[in-house]
Amino acid sequence: MPRPQFIRLIEPDDDRRVVYAEFLPTFFGFTVLTADATDDGLTSATDADVIVTGIRVPGSRTPKFDEVYRRVMVL
Repeated sequence: MPRPQFIRLIEPDDDRRVVYAEFLPTFFGFTVLTADATDDGLTSATDADVIVTGIRVPGSRTPKFDEVYRRVMVL
């Protein structure tokens, strides 16, 4: 049995974050964890199969951010 796909959604806008967090599991079966800034969002990003974020998301640029950024493909 395949494991569920894990999405880390980093979205500062409350309304958009809620819509995406409800849509993705309902229609595609993804497990979604949300955050409103990179500081919170990247704490468990190393476990994510996919990271979905905007271009300008609040948060600091930390070594953890750089580590995750190096290993993900930006679309």
